[in-house]
Amino acid sequence: MSQLNKKINKRALGEPDWACSQAKAKQFHASLNVDSNFSASNGWLARFKKRHMIRCLNIKGEKPSANEDDARFREGRRLQRDGFVT
Repeated sequence: MSQLNKKINKRALGEPDWACSQAKAKQFHASLNVDSNFSASNGWLARFKKRHMIRCLNIKGEKPSANEDDARFREGRRLQRDGFVT
C-alpha cells in the first residue's frame, strides 16, 4: 500500500496526521522570524502533546462516562502550572 493510500485511510478513520502538524509548526516558527534552530522533531511533538494533554484514543463500543471531578482537578492543575491561577 502506498504512503498516500495509508494517509487517506488514516484520515477516513479520523486518525490525526502528526506529520502535517509538525509541518505546520515549522511554518509557524518560520513566520516568527526567530533566530533559533527548530526542527519539530518527534521528540518535540511528544513533549507538545504531553504538555497540552493531547491523546489519540480509539473508542469502540459505548462511550465511557467521564469523571467530572477528576477533569476539573486536572484542568485546575494545568492552569496553575501555566501561571493563569495562583
